[in-house]
Amino acid sequence: MSVRLAYVSLRLRWSPGVYQKLVSQASAAGRDDLPMKFFWLLPEQSIERSSSTISALECIEVKPGLGFLPRWMRTIYVRIQQVRLLNNLMKLYDAVVVRYTTFDPVVALLLKTGNIVWEHHTNDLEELKSASFLRFFLEKNFRSLMFRKSIAYTAISQEVVESLSEAYEGRPGRLITNSLDFSAYQISEESVLIPDQGQIEFVMVASTYSLWHGLDRVLDALHRAKSDLPLVFHVVGTVPEELHGKLEYQDKLDTNISIKFHGRLPQEQLTSLYQQCCLGIGSFGLDRIAMNEGAPLKVREYFACGIPVCSGTIDSGLPEEFPYYLCQSHFSLSTALEFVLRHKDVRRGNIRSEAQRFLGTRAVSQDLINFTASLIGANTK
Repeated sequence: MSVRLAYVSLRLRWSPGVYQKLVSQASAAGRDDLPMKFFWLLPEQSIERSSSTISALECIEVKPGLGFLPRWMRTIYVRIQQVRLLNNLMKLYDAVVVRYTTFDPVVALLLKTGNIVWEHHTNDLEELKSASFLRFFLEKNFRSLMFRKSIAYTAISQEVVESLSEAYEGRPGRLITNSLDFSAYQISEESVLIPDQGQIEFVMVASTYSLWHGLDRVLDALHRAKSDLPLVFHVVGTVPEELHGKLEYQDKLDTNISIKFHGRLPQEQLTSLYQQCCLGIGSFGLDRIAMNEGAPLKVREYFACGIPVCSGTIDSGLPEEFPYYLCQSHFSLSTALEFVLRHKDVRRGNIRSEAQRFLGTRAVSQDLINFTASLIGANTK
């Protein structure tokens, strides 16, 4: 059964990561002629940041109301407009996939019941425990009011799928992992991972580091480590003040280990840096928000650039024995070096193509389309 899907983000604040995901998915959908269109219903102050000309992605301006109103009233006004637009999209498409926002009374009250599939990216209850007691209380006790508007849900990890099963009261859930448009990254596919006389360089990337990234744990491990080979560890992204003490490690490292802090880099410079590196470092702190599985976009970006990955969490989007993904309970430099050297003669194009089979946008989007079509078919018989 063929269906037309709308994918909608109701996020109120600008997020480069969310925007990158929407652009990547919309680009692939347009190129591969998939029956999907993507919408971000943005407050007007964020519209200027969205410069996409992709036909399958539409950023719709939502005016925030009169400026003299208190912020909370303007936020409610934005939410009301977002829900009205979402209700209209439900009339135009066979089903609407909505990125879950945590419990919102406006959404719960005004959103119509229909062919809605909520998309979950994290274990919201665990994150809210340490962030806000009020939001945690509301999410725990009232999220079912939003869930009941839907016919199903998806999550980017099997762990989250299972944790939400009871709350969805029998509605089907499915693992739909994070994906990336690999074709957007140009690499030298014939290059081997570590050429003769090549230097060993690792890279870890985030927009702004949070505790769940586990950068502090990786830096602690490097501080204790010894290496017989010269190693450069690149840290890309904004390091918050609470981790600034770790920046003093440079003078205390083994003489063969050096760390370079780059701050945020433009995508072109970051892609160039990837071509120097032979290992991408994923998250080593998801246990801090009670998660053991993840699906970070940066891991997909590493793979798109032909780099194997070392991470502290299971990636549900990959087979258990995927050869270019090393899962460690704690970061170990010696194990990571052994892993990299074992693959040093593998072509980057091979790493990329193997990962694309499971994490490429076309494959993942088609899985979402098939899942949604099966639900609509079941509901219309």
